[in-house]
Amino acid sequence: MKCNCKYCLPRFFCETLNKNDFCYYRHSIKSNGTNDDFGCVQADVARFLCNTTDANYRTECCSSFFCNINYPLLNESITSSTSVQDHHQIGVWGTIIVIGTIIALILLAIIMYCAYKRKFRNLWSSPSFKSHTIADDENSFDIHIKNQTTSFVSPTEHHSDTISWNSETSDNHNQTVVLETRRINKEIIFHEQIGQGRHARVRLGLIGQQYRAIKMYETRFQNEFERERAIFQTDLIQHPNILNFFGADFFAKGTETYHMLIFEWHPSGTLHDILQENKTKQFVTIEQLFQYSISLCDGLAHLHSIKYGTNDVCKPQMAHCDIKSSNILVKQNGDCCLSDFSLAVRCNPHTKDIQGGGIERLYHRVGTKLYMPPEFLDKNSHFNFDRISAYQQGDMYSLALVLWEIGNCCCSITHIRPYENQLPINFTIDNLIQLVCIEQKRPLSCINTSDSILISFFNLLDLYWCQDPCARQSSANLQDQLRQLRPINISV
Repeated sequence: MKCNCKYCLPRFFCETLNKNDFCYYRHSIKSNGTNDDFGCVQADVARFLCNTTDANYRTECCSSFFCNINYPLLNESITSSTSVQDHHQIGVWGTIIVIGTIIALILLAIIMYCAYKRKFRNLWSSPSFKSHTIADDENSFDIHIKNQTTSFVSPTEHHSDTISWNSETSDNHNQTVVLETRRINKEIIFHEQIGQGRHARVRLGLIGQQYRAIKMYETRFQNEFERERAIFQTDLIQHPNILNFFGADFFAKGTETYHMLIFEWHPSGTLHDILQENKTKQFVTIEQLFQYSISLCDGLAHLHSIKYGTNDVCKPQMAHCDIKSSNILVKQNGDCCLSDFSLAVRCNPHTKDIQGGGIERLYHRVGTKLYMPPEFLDKNSHFNFDRISAYQQGDMYSLALVLWEIGNCCCSITHIRPYENQLPINFTIDNLIQLVCIEQKRPLSCINTSDSILISFFNLLDLYWCQDPCARQSSANLQDQLRQLRPINISV
């Protein structure tokens, strides 16, 4: 057998004696390139060498003279086979990359969604309101709507529409509130502004078929918003003489963003408005005096006390820290309820730590100074701001001034705030400190009354605005004393 031979010099062919031998051609792939090899192979070796294929080489044999001279055809065959394998590997890796990218994008979307929900979860807590047309009406609120009694529902209907009260007993201490998480900012139809404070303004809003008071904080007052929302979301804080809280949300219009607290709306307004706008020029009656006073004491006593419910639910001791007539709303039935808890504090029942905005009032004298207790006015006083009872004693002083304010309207048709007739018109904080802390003066009681009940009422206030905070009695004591002092023919 004669065959082409790569390494047979000088003629480049080889010859075997057995005609059954073969010619071979091998194409190899190496790290530095490809290599072609061809020559003769004996028959007994050909069965191991011929027609073998691997990832890096391929060997072909033939049995005619110089048949391996056409080795480029074999080279094309091996190259084609290798190319098919390479394309197959590229396709597998491409599929893996595409699937991996899709999975990564899905995981990233899930992570972003969870982070977004966690960030705004608390802001989205709101009650179950009825659906209503989305609108933002900036027009003035028609005055006749206020006189439509059909627009309002009873307190029981309010609760059934917005809050679910779950309790196995009739005891308010065991009641818990179940709120449905829902966005309602686009369901509000805004009307006129009905109030303005240091950090927020209050607008009337229509949600479904009911009017609500919407307290709106600008973003720069987000800390104040968070503090007041945390107070109203405290377990078991609900009470007939504490303003009903329905939920929190945020509202964006153009470049402005507001955080909103949604409350029950009382069209009668604040106690200060009722006493100030005495259009009929009539005295406050003894019946109104005790209704206002006892309802206020009931609400404050609930706020000051610790309440236990089912499933280890506990309402901690709290203090309002900003009691004044303009922070008290009058309901349609004539009772009063406390509002504006932006400076309120609460005591952690486990660690006894004080939390809330009342501490800011202590250091910066935030609030209405006329109603501040002496220990708040005088920075040199040894006020123990680590005890919740110290803040509650300050509440009792402020409440006594409010009760004096109501009682004074029983014998005078002109409404004045505490100390206004004892201070200069443009008084300073130093004038107030001199009068209240140094001279230890208190508001002047009516001198033109002979009503024994009214005289006893004013004498009772001496127990609650005394100079020594520890000597002031509690709101629970004031509850009992007012009910004992109330005339028998008056029911509150």
